Amino acid sequence: MKTKFFSSIFLALSSIVFFSSCEEEELVNYTAPIKIYIDEAPNVISKDNIITLQLGETSYLVSGRVKATATDSSNFINTFKIYKTNPRTAAQTELVAGTSVTFTKDEGKAEYEFTMQVDNIFSNASFRVIVTDFNQNEYASNFVLQVTPKVEITDLVTAETKDYYYGTYFATWYFGRVYPQRTIAEYGANVEMSFGRVDVDGSGTPVDCLVSPAVRATKGLTSFDGAKATKFSESTVTLAEYNAIVPVKDDLLQPITADKDVIKIEKGKIYNFVTAEGKRGLVYISEITAKTDYSTVKLSAKVQK
Repeated sequence: MKTKFFSSIFLALSSIVFFSSCEEEELVNYTAPIKIYIDEAPNVISKDNIITLQLGETSYLVSGRVKATATDSSNFINTFKIYKTNPRTAAQTELVAGTSVTFTKDEGKAEYEFTMQVDNIFSNASFRVIVTDFNQNEYASNFVLQVTPKVEITDLVTAETKDYYYGTYFATWYFGRVYPQRTIAEYGANVEMSFGRVDVDGSGTPVDCLVSPAVRATKGLTSFDGAKATKFSESTVTLAEYNAIVPVKDDLLQPITADKDVIKIEKGKIYNFVTAEGKRGLVYISEITAKTDYSTVKLSAKVQK
């Protein structure tokens, strides 16, 4: 199949023609034989095909239309389908049930209007509309249903209790970021917590801990000017409850309190934290791997926006 990928974001293909004599430039405009329109109502959709849902809104009726711009019936609509895609990578996944339609050439389908009800939208949801014509050309347009989140959720990342490779500083922004000391001058303002080995009980034996960035220097750890104060405490939230937290619901985070600058961490446990700005969150320690004089820590976090 010949494949032509047309996005509704940018449907004009332009090229520059160079003339050898005077090197003049000429813009060649191109109109796709089929155009895909998503939610054309004013102020509903942005130029990037992102439909932003209101806070607390978890259902949405998507509407749109497909229109052949050419009069030749070979460029009319043959097939129409909507697929789910990965909201972060745009990788196509599965066909949305009930969205596949096929037309015959005799039907002469030059325009097709559609709706799609999407429910249980607890995190960003993305889709791809794919249309083919009778020349077996393919046209596609992506769109995203973007929630207004209450909770920021990080990926599973790796930190360490001593600065060797990954770094000891952790920030929840942009899906979770770990920073080593050498980059902290640039990213320190984003750091909300850190890791280190600290003698928390006076036994003389340092253990792996979550450490407020503001007290690192007093614990004999590397630090930086302007480090923020974060408090920690042990959490009663179960792993099942933690995993069930979605971007649009912060019920489990609202009652969190914390009062410790340093807290010993253990594999499989969840800890409360409250940032200097008053944002409440949970950090899950999924794995701790002990080395000679430090440990690597795999963690994720969920924090109020």
